[in-house]
Amino acid sequence: MALPAEFLERMRKQLGGGFAAFAAEYGRERTRGLRVNTLKISKAEFTALQGSPAAPVPWCDSGLYAEDGVPARLSPLHTAGLFYMQEPSAMAAAIAVSPGETDRVLDLCAAPGGKSTHLSALMRNNGVLVANEIVPKRAKILSENIERLGVTNAIVTNEAPERLCAKFEKYFDKILVDAPCSGEGMFRKNPAAAEEWSPALARICARRQLLILESAKSALKDGGELVYATCTFAPEENEGVVAEFLRRNDAFFLADAHSMYPHTHKCEGHFIAKIRHKGEKKRSEILFRPSRVEELGGVTRDTEFPNVTRLGGHLWSVPEQTDLAGIRFLRYGLHLGEYKKNRFQPSHSLCMSGRGFCQTLDAEGGELAAYLRGETLRADGKGWIAVRTKAPSAQTPNRAAPPCKCFNIGLGKAGDGVLKNHLPKNLRVKN
Repeated sequence: MALPAEFLERMRKQLGGGFAAFAAEYGRERTRGLRVNTLKISKAEFTALQGSPAAPVPWCDSGLYAEDGVPARLSPLHTAGLFYMQEPSAMAAAIAVSPGETDRVLDLCAAPGGKSTHLSALMRNNGVLVANEIVPKRAKILSENIERLGVTNAIVTNEAPERLCAKFEKYFDKILVDAPCSGEGMFRKNPAAAEEWSPALARICARRQLLILESAKSALKDGGELVYATCTFAPEENEGVVAEFLRRNDAFFLADAHSMYPHTHKCEGHFIAKIRHKGEKKRSEILFRPSRVEELGGVTRDTEFPNVTRLGGHLWSVPEQTDLAGIRFLRYGLHLGEYKKNRFQPSHSLCMSGRGFCQTLDAEGGELAAYLRGETLRADGKGWIAVRTKAPSAQTPNRAAPPCKCFNIGLGKAGDGVLKNHLPKNLRVKN
């Protein structure tokens, strides 16, 4: 692909003897990957479903290379939230954060949600995750991916970094700043970024990145850790921003930093730095108060959830009671449902969280395709039903196929032999 001459000249100086191998990569296809959502399925189980072996991503236990994309037969499993399409180098950021199950974690620039959902999987849906995105449309996409992958420990906010971090002063154990950048590392994925690139753009991004880091530090607990990540090779956006932040803030030190290049790793470009606060680290104490939701007795087998809160007509199970006054948010933990005309309606989020519904319908073939298009189905029973997809078994020579597993993909409401479709419109398959 055609790359800007000034970019190539800078990379020649930056990489020295490695430049020829770096440049040669741009005559090859970009790398593709997917991350198995271990909140719902193990990597071994998912690998069996693929039917053909996929190479593992070395730095991510749940990562697989997807050289030829994803087979169409697995698309219902994408709707079920069993995997997330993610560039392999992007998987390294959440690994660098390495969140614990009792941590409070902030993903400050979170859309579209790949890193947030990865963080939640590493936390096993425990602790507290705040996923923030300043752009409203991108925040909506973030919230939808949080929902699809069955994340229950996340609060999704739509705020400027400085406002959010001022609200959560010294609250988080770990903060990921996946900063907006010039995108040099994604030129193969997004050729438009190469057309828009200029040295001036890198300088503009560096100033903005430093401001975001300066905001983030106020929300970090003493002894906490900032992970700063970009998908660019520009020194002024990477090492330069980190060096300037450390020059201004002597309470922090650099614990680790590394770059990932297409010619040194099988991936696109990424830079990751770990910055630690020198103070004494104290363990977060997160309080889970169990609450019973009687309305769910006829819908799910689970009726007890932590920290149930009613906001307007909506019920939420929140990871921790948190004061969000003055903060724009889209998601406050797990959305259980809402009251409409004094009747409780369970949410798609509740369905995707993997809770066992009292009534289920296992859809296959044409019935599954019809549901994914948003059509009604025939069904016995009455009330709310979780529609499930059966994971296709991989046939292995001379060995019995593993048993099928079923995964929730959405809700329907049954009555008079008909199941009204409640699959969200953004998930429906267009003809």
